[in-house]
Amino acid sequence: MQFAFAAQSFNEGPTNWGTEAGQLVAAKINRNLGCDTLWMDAGWFEGNFPNGAGNWIPKRKEFPNGLKLIGEVCEKLGLRFLVWYEPERVCDNTQIALEHAEFVLPVHKPPATGGLFNLGDPAGRRWLSDLLISQLTDFHIHTYRNDFNMDPLSFWRQNDSPERQGITEIRYVEGLYALWDEIRAKFPHMYLDDCASGGRRIDLEMIMRSVVQTRSDAAVAPGRSDWHQSETYGLNFFLPVHATIGWEVGAYECRSAATAGFCAEWDILDKKFPLVKARTCISEMKANRKYWTGDYYPLTPWTMAPDRWMA
Repeated sequence: MQFAFAAQSFNEGPTNWGTEAGQLVAAKINRNLGCDTLWMDAGWFEGNFPNGAGNWIPKRKEFPNGLKLIGEVCEKLGLRFLVWYEPERVCDNTQIALEHAEFVLPVHKPPATGGLFNLGDPAGRRWLSDLLISQLTDFHIHTYRNDFNMDPLSFWRQNDSPERQGITEIRYVEGLYALWDEIRAKFPHMYLDDCASGGRRIDLEMIMRSVVQTRSDAAVAPGRSDWHQSETYGLNFFLPVHATIGWEVGAYECRSAATAGFCAEWDILDKKFPLVKARTCISEMKANRKYWTGDYYPLTPWTMAPDRWMA
C-alpha cells in the first residue's frame, strides 16, 4: 500500500489556489517535487468551506470545467488526484438542504435547515452513492477523502423514540460501511481516505476499508515536531500504516512528521517557495517509506520532555 506524498496550498492568500488555473500549476509543482498525488482539499465547491458543505458542485467561475480537467492533467503527469468531501454534513441553504430535506436529520426542522445526512435511510444512501460514484468517475479522482466534522449523537437521538434509543445510530453506521463498500466495489484500486476531523474514526471496521492520512488534527500546525513524533510512537502500536500533515520545510520537521505518507501544507504557489529544499525533503521521506510497513520496535521510552531523546 502506497500512501500519498503530496503538497497543497490551502490558504486564502494571493496565490489563489482554489481555481482551476491554480490547481494545474500546483499539479506541475507536485510532480517537480517528486510527489505522487495532487491533494485538492476543502473549498472547491459552491459556498466554500465550511458553509458550502451540502453543495457538491464545483464553483462555476473558478472551475469552468468542473474538476475533470485537473484530474486528466494529473493522469498525464503521473499523479493521483485526491479530492476532499464531507458528504455527511449538510449546511443550511445548501443544495441538499433545499432539495432533499427528507434525507437530512433531524426530521422535524424549518425549511432549508441543514443537519446530518442520514446514511441509515436506504433511499438517501442510494442518492448519495450515485452522486459520489458519478463525480469520482467524471472528475478522474483517484483518492476519495471523506471528512466528518460534526457530532452526530444528538441527531441520532432526536430520531429515536424513547424505547428505541440507539437504533438510528446502528442503522447509520451500517449505512456508512455499506456506502464505503459500494465505492470500493466500484473502484477496487481507489484509496478511501478516512479523515474524520483528524483521526476520529480510527476503528477496526473503518481501517479495514480505508487509509488514515490525517491521523490527528492536534499536530496540524507549525512548530509541533515533538507532537508528531509522539503520535507516531504511540499509534504505531495499533495501526501499521498512517500519515499526517506537515507545515514546515526542513529536515528535522519532515523527519518528525514522515511515516508511510506525508501531506505538505506548504505554500507551493508562492514564487519564493524553497523548491529545491522541499524536493530534498520529499526525496528522503519517500526513500524511507518502505520501512514503515515493517515491524515496529520502540528503542526508548515515550516522552514529551524537550531534553530527552525518543527513538
